[in-house]
Amino acid sequence: TDTFPPAPPTTLTVASINRTVSLFWPLNTELDVAGYNVYRAEEIDSQPSAWQRRNPQLHTSGSWRDDRVVGGRTYLYRSTAVDRTGNESQPSAIVSETVNQ
Repeated sequence: TDTFPPAPPTTLTVASINRTVSLFWPLNTELDVAGYNVYRAEEIDSQPSAWQRRNPQLHTSGSWRDDRVVGGRTYLYRSTAVDRTGNESQPSAIVSETVNQ
């Protein structure tokens, strides 16, 4: 049984335009990665339970868009990799973006 999670996504970058936040990261090199989860919070010191998963299903590409944002707010994001047996990596480094009004 595989109990080893993949490595966390690296080099997560973020940008926003027209009230849409876009995230980008290189795909993991492990062959058994099934996809990624994206989490969002609004406070840097948020408790783990405050980080909400934004994708209902595993996301399979190295980019993701969040169009459920409010202008003037700052959002924090992090991503995890999940392998075919359901092992989830530690979260990536946190990135933030302030959405224009």
